Amino acid sequence: MEAMLVYLESLPPSAWMRKGVWPFPVVNLLHMLGIALLFGGIAVLDLRVLGLARKLPVAALALLVLPIAGHGKVLPRDRCMGGTTKKNGPDEDRPA
Repeated sequence: MEAMLVYLESLPPSAWMRKGVWPFPVVNLLHMLGIALLFGGIAVLDLRVLGLARKLPVAALALLVLPIAGHGKVLPRDRCMGGTTKKNGPDEDRPA
């Protein structure tokens, strides 16, 4: 596990995340947006299944909401590109 973390830390995207001022906040924002899309899409569909907005057909709502939730599932994964190890926190190499 340690070897894999060291390898990930040596990749160019990891160095880019540690050195710049803006990469970490922007990627963190994308991560939060992805989580909001994922859980928001699931919540809308769950509320419909529970009986809210009965005029909307479940199948049509699912066709609209599930792709949005799918995109929300992908965005948090992008955050992992700039991962850190326990030896090197996210702010250690960042300029002040």
